[in-house]
Amino acid sequence: MRFIVLILLALSASAADIDVLPTGSLADALCSASDGDTIYLQPGTYRESLIVNKTVTIRGPENAIIEPPGGITILADGVVLSGITIRGSGITIESNGSRIEGCNVSLCNGSGVVIKGAGNTIINTSITRNSFAGIEILGSNSTVKWNRISANDDCGIIVYGDGNVVESNALLENVHDGMEVEGSSNMIENSRAQTPVFRPE
Repeated sequence: MRFIVLILLALSASAADIDVLPTGSLADALCSASDGDTIYLQPGTYRESLIVNKTVTIRGPENAIIEPPGGITILADGVVLSGITIRGSGITIESNGSRIEGCNVSLCNGSGVVIKGAGNTIINTSITRNSFAGIEILGSNSTVKWNRISANDDCGIIVYGDGNVVESNALLENVHDGMEVEGSSNMIENSRAQTPVFRPE
């Protein structure tokens, strides 16, 4: 029992909380972070591109806004983005098992979110007014659920990959189809679309 307690204490001690102000640097905070840390963004605007190469959580309120000129690229597995607003350039997930939850992604040059890895999750997120699709799924076995995806200049969601779950999303006022599905073995359920779901022959 003592051995187990010591392990739990060591794991707990290894994770740190890092607060970042708009006058500081989010990239510097990420550089100083270790796997398992949580970076808390205070309200304000952060004009930085990010390459997330550590397994961290980046969390903040809706009025913590990242405007990344070159976008946000997630390379590490198991990254979490929670509650924040991203606008101007989108998010590319090249890793596995990462999660975007409760965020707002808008006004991006290109798609709001591009998923290239496997086993990623986009949940309870608003993805609007991007210059291409709301979400592009190129990878496999990811879950896109309970999102509002609206007013994008192409489709709401484009599914190129295989074995993904797309469920219970609101796909509203996108210029082309609400959803285009080109991959195989994808589960598409209960999404509300003003424009149809397109499946090529």
